[in-house]
Amino acid sequence: MYDYELSDLARLQMAQLPLEVALSASDVIAQACLDPWNFQRQPDEPSGDHHAHRTASFGDGGLLTFLILEHAAEVHVTSITWLG
Repeated sequence: MYDYELSDLARLQMAQLPLEVALSASDVIAQACLDPWNFQRQPDEPSGDHHAHRTASFGDGGLLTFLILEHAAEVHVTSITWLG
């Protein structure tokens, strides 16, 4: 299991989400803490487990971007985008 941290930007973005959407984003963060390597790579990222950028969709129109810090067993959420 991994710990997680929200960047300042992601914290601000999360605070601006409607409650239902924030709960959906929180669910994705919880899933990422269980197995972050299971999520989609960035489109321009080379393959291999040593590349740690991941994205995950949530709700109906949300995208969460995070970094995996394997050595620290942490997931750092860098951006939360909501288009809904």
